[in-house]
Amino acid sequence: MTRATRRSTRAPLLLLAPVSLSALLASAPAEAQQVLHQVRINETMRSIALEYYGDKRKASFLRKVNDLEPRAKLQIASRLRIPTAWIYVVPRTITLRSLAKRLLGDSRRYLALQAFNGDLRRRRVKKGTEVLVPYPVRHVVESDDTFIKLARQYFGDGKRAKLIVQYNLLKGTKPSPRSTLLIPVNTRILPAKLRQLTNERVLGVGGNDREKGSLRQANAALRQGRYWYVPLLLLRMLAAKMPYHTHLASVFRHLATAYVALGRNKLATMAFKEALLRQPGLTLNPISTSPKVIEALARAKGAKRD
Repeated sequence: MTRATRRSTRAPLLLLAPVSLSALLASAPAEAQQVLHQVRINETMRSIALEYYGDKRKASFLRKVNDLEPRAKLQIASRLRIPTAWIYVVPRTITLRSLAKRLLGDSRRYLALQAFNGDLRRRRVKKGTEVLVPYPVRHVVESDDTFIKLARQYFGDGKRAKLIVQYNLLKGTKPSPRSTLLIPVNTRILPAKLRQLTNERVLGVGGNDREKGSLRQANAALRQGRYWYVPLLLLRMLAAKMPYHTHLASVFRHLATAYVALGRNKLATMAFKEALLRQPGLTLNPISTSPKVIEALARAKGAKRD
């Protein structure tokens, strides 16, 4: 990105209103459908369920996922698995059965996608469609389990028993004891909590306190949805010819993220190309990064190869 480009884009960006992060939530891949939580002092399963799901009633769900007895006490510093359903943005038009095979491992599980996505009633799913993908909870069948009982436990609705049968490709009327079932659960971690779970390091090594302060402010602005402020802050930093070489990749990554939120996709691609020059192996955390931002990085990588 040239200095002329930076100067010419600063003023228009200040006129753009910030957009809501709720429209830019992460699209997590299948292998990132859960996070780990380390139990802190005075925490209960109900408080953890409230923190991640916004619903204390999900405590029983978390106990089942973590194989804990109903009255078992949580051990401080122990780790709990916090599963979440996720949103998949369809990259190109595809048949519903093919989508089910890609996301759920078997084309016959398309009924599960329909169950959690009321608008997926056609054979083909259009490009750009957002699809809620359930998290498959493993359940070891006990002697007194029935499909209706399991549906009530996991969904709060016995009528969803058929969904469990279909997802596991079964035909019987009762599950076999000690067998393992997959229960497709649509529980999602709160968007605000997802934003806190990023494991990316914002700052690199070296640089002066002023640089680090600017990057911290930019990161805070992104978290708060003040996207217009990020270019104002970082372009000023670049124009000042500060000795920021150790942080250039982070600077351009923050700029790209802000540009995506502001609808300036070409500038976002340019910023990511600059970031890739400094950090060729740049990747983004898919569980806390907007799919639009990930797409912008992919475009930059494609342009870089060309």
